[in-house]
Amino acid sequence: MVKKLVQAGADFNVVNAAGFSSLDIASGWGNKQTEAFLKSVGGAKTQNGACGIAHLGSEEMSELIAEIDSGKYLKFHEAGGNSSSPELTVYLSGEKGILPEGQAVTINYEQKKNGCLANNIFCRRRRSDTGQAVSDWINKDDYLLELKFAAETDGFLLGRITVEYPKANIRLKTEFRAKIKGLRLVDGHPDLRSDSMETLCYATKLYLEEKYNEKDLNVQQAEGNYSAWYNNEAPGRMQAGGIDVYYEHNGEKTFLRTHLHKKDGTWSVAGELRGDQFFAAHPLQEPEKADIKEHLKVLAYRRLEQDLQQEKPGGIFRSVSFAPVRRSKKMAQVTVDYCEAGNDADSKRTYLLEFADGNWQVLRQLADNEKLNVKTNTVEKTER
Repeated sequence: MVKKLVQAGADFNVVNAAGFSSLDIASGWGNKQTEAFLKSVGGAKTQNGACGIAHLGSEEMSELIAEIDSGKYLKFHEAGGNSSSPELTVYLSGEKGILPEGQAVTINYEQKKNGCLANNIFCRRRRSDTGQAVSDWINKDDYLLELKFAAETDGFLLGRITVEYPKANIRLKTEFRAKIKGLRLVDGHPDLRSDSMETLCYATKLYLEEKYNEKDLNVQQAEGNYSAWYNNEAPGRMQAGGIDVYYEHNGEKTFLRTHLHKKDGTWSVAGELRGDQFFAAHPLQEPEKADIKEHLKVLAYRRLEQDLQQEKPGGIFRSVSFAPVRRSKKMAQVTVDYCEAGNDADSKRTYLLEFADGNWQVLRQLADNEKLNVKTNTVEKTER
C-alpha cells in the first residue's frame, strides 16, 4: 500500500495530528519492510523519533496523555477525551509505596501470575466489526507488554511502553511523560498529604510506632478485597479512609483495622476497629437522619456486623460502602456486600427496615427469594 501511494505521488513526509511522519510510524511499530522502503526512496524524514500512537480496536489515539495514579495505575488517553473516549490502563504491582523508577519488564499473561511488575491491562475501545463501545480486561489470552520507567522529573514519571494484543487489534507504543497523581514520596516514604492506600498504611505505621514507642515496626497492608479505602469529598467536609494491616510487635503478628481521616490536609489515624467491625458501620462523621439513604446503610451494616459477630466470633470481615437502597416512606430494603478474610468471594445480605415512632429500625434479614414491594409496603416471594 505504501509503495502504491508513493508511486501515485503521495507526500510521504505528511504528518498526522500528533506530528508523526510515515517513517516515524513505521519505525515505531518495527515494520522493517516499510521503514526500509521509505528510506530507499530518499527524502523520507523522521519528525519525532519515537512513535506515540495507539490502536484500540477500530479507534486510533495519536495525541496520547499519560498519568500514573498512586504508583499503581498507568493510564493512557487522548487529549481532550471524555468518559467514553478510548483508554488503556496498565495496573502495576511491585513494591508498595514506591513508584517504579528505573524498572524494566517484558511479560506476557503466563508470566503475570508470578508477581511481575504489571498484572492486568484494562482497555476501553470500540469493536471493529460493530462499532459498539466495549470495556474489558486483557487478561485471558497472551499479550506482550514492554515497560520501562526512568526517574521522576518535576512531578512526571518518564518511560517507554509497548502493548501488543493482536486478537483484539490493540497496540500501543510510545515514550511517555506520565503526570504523577495520588501517591507522592518524601524521603522515600509516602507523603501524608497524598491520597493513596500506601499513604494510609504509612500513617498507620507512624501511629503504631508512637503507640508502642518503637521505631521501624514491620507494618504490611493485608491482602484481599476491600482491605483499604478512602474517599475525597467536597472541600470543607471530612475525608475519611481505612486500612487493614498486619504488624509485628514483641515477636507476634497482629491484625489491626484503622480508621483514618485527613485533617488540615494530612492523613492520620482517628481510631482502631476490630476485624469484625465494619468501616461502613462506624462512620467518622455520622450521617444526618435527613440523608435517609446513608442513614439506612449505616443501620444495615450495623445489623450485619452484629449477625456476623454472633455467627463467627473472632472472624475478620470486610465490607464496601456501596449498598443499594429501595424504600418508601414506611419501609426499606438495603443490600450490603461483604467478604471474609481468607475467602475473598463476595457475599450479600439484604435487610428489611421499617420507619416507626420517628425512627428507622432493622426488622430482619430477607431471604434470597424475598423482596420489598415499595408500592404496597409488603414483602413478596420471587422466583429464583
